[in-house]
Amino acid sequence: MASESGDDRIIRFTSAFISLLQNTLRIRNTIYVSLEEELENVKNYVEIQKYRYMDKFDLVIECPEECLNVAIPNIMLQPMVENAIFHGIAPKEEQCILRILVEHREEVVINIMDDGCGMSREKADRLLQVEQENYGGMRKIGIANVNKRLKEIYGESCGLKIISEEGAGTKIVMRIPYREYEE
Repeated sequence: MASESGDDRIIRFTSAFISLLQNTLRIRNTIYVSLEEELENVKNYVEIQKYRYMDKFDLVIECPEECLNVAIPNIMLQPMVENAIFHGIAPKEEQCILRILVEHREEVVINIMDDGCGMSREKADRLLQVEQENYGGMRKIGIANVNKRLKEIYGESCGLKIISEEGAGTKIVMRIPYREYEE
């Protein structure tokens, strides 16, 4: 019906929703996916949120070709993107940019950046320590859980770092080993 009426927004929303469900619910023999698949899931998630927030932000992804087949634990980026949207971008009045920049050094460095409202150093430190937060009776598993998973999988040298400035935005830095994904 959306196609017949020419409603491209609903077509994009529905396609993104179906793809996100299919990719996240697929049964796998491993906890890993390729970074390319993880980024595709983030794009689909963002497409849904852009519909909700009426295009209040744009997503920019920069990833070198050689990093697309890097193995990354499934559903590692989406919680950080979700936090950036809900806590950094949504409260701001003006249009924002959500940017994912992937760098290949000795390891893979994934930067999730927004020019949203930012936060204090104390709050950023708490985000890496508090595993569960309650908002109006809803339990939220956040950035601390992602950080804990990364350290359990890769060791203490990997994990997250948060750099933020109130009123200027937030940058979350994730470090993981460079390992090729194998299905």
